[in-house]
This record gives sequence, C-alpha cells and structure tokens, in this order.
Amino acid sequence: MPTVLLVDDDRDFREALEEGLAVLGFQVCVAESADEAVQIVGGQHVDVIVSDVRMPGDGATLPKRLQELEGAPPVILMTAFDEPGIRERVLWDGAFAYLQKPIALGHLRRAIDAAMARRE
Repeated sequence: MPTVLLVDDDRDFREALEEGLAVLGFQVCVAESADEAVQIVGGQHVDVIVSDVRMPGDGATLPKRLQELEGAPPVILMTAFDEPGIRERVLWDGAFAYLQKPIALGHLRRAIDAAMARRE
C-alpha cells in the first residue's frame, strides 16, 4: 500500500483529505508543517507528499528542501490562493504538480499515481 505524507496546518481540511486518501487505498501519515514533513521524510518511507503551500515552514519551499535528501519522494503542492508566479516557481524548484483547492479526489488520485509512476 503506497504511503502518502499529507502536510497541512488546517486540521479540518487535513482530516477530511486524510480520510479521502485512505478510502482511495493509501496509507496516510500527516504533518502540520513543512519542517515536520522534512523530519518525517528523513526517518520513514514515504512514496508521495501532498502539501499545502501556505503554512508554517513554507510549503512552497518543500520541494527544494527535499532535493538534498537522497531518494526524496515527489511533492504535489496545493493551495487555495493563486499567487502570481508561484506555480512557475514551485515547479521550477522541483514540485511534481501544483493543484488548486478545493481538490477533487479523483484528480488528486491521478496526480499521485503519475508522481509514483515517474518515480519508478
């Protein structure tokens, strides 16, 4: 069962998405900040990270921070705020995908599957 690390500081959103990902057949671990996510990735196996952009530790920098870790998982970033130029910046810095909230589970599932396929 693939493991998704879900990173978001909004507890209600995180819990709802965690439940949805579990229904889709993923094992889900959670973090409330980008800093916590980096610690988790350094200590356990994660196949894909799904992270909010706006949160403590700056989710937008997560892909670049993880590039330093060997075998780091792909990062799918999501946001409710479409800031000018951020999509291009995070993709340039190594994010696999950049999705707009609210996110349909089917769309997120396809992004996760594509990220895992690319990793293999």
